[in-house]
Amino acid sequence: MPIVESSRGKIAETAFCDRGFRGRKRVGDTAIILPTSPSPRESEHARRKARKNFGRRSAIEPVIGHLRSDFGLARNYLKGTIGDALNLLLSAAAFNFQKWMRAMAQILLFVLAAVWTTIRRDEEMVASQT
Repeated sequence: MPIVESSRGKIAETAFCDRGFRGRKRVGDTAIILPTSPSPRESEHARRKARKNFGRRSAIEPVIGHLRSDFGLARNYLKGTIGDALNLLLSAAAFNFQKWMRAMAQILLFVLAAVWTTIRRDEEMVASQT
C-alpha cells in the first residue's frame, strides 16, 4: 500500500511537482502535473487555482530545509524504518513546538504591554488628582 494512500485513506488523484521534475506524467491512477505557461483560452479561475496549487507545494520546500538544518532531520541516528519515522516525528514536533512558543511569547508580550499601559494610566490619573 503506498504511503499517500495509507495516510489519506484514498489514492491521490493529482500530484503537483516543480519544473525540475523529470519523470512519468502518470503513476498508477495519480496524474503528475508540472507548471506551464497558461494558455490564452484558459479561464482566470483555472489560472488562480493552478497558481494556488503550485504555490502550496513551493511553501513546503523551506519547511523541509529548516527541518533538515535546524531540527536534526539531516542525519538520522536511529535504526530502521521505525527510527526514520521517530526521527521525522521528533523533528516535526520540535518545529511545531517552536512555532507554538513564538505565538505564546507574542501573546505574553501583548498582555504585559496591556497591563503596563493600564498601570501607567492609573498612575497618571492619581498624579493628576493630587
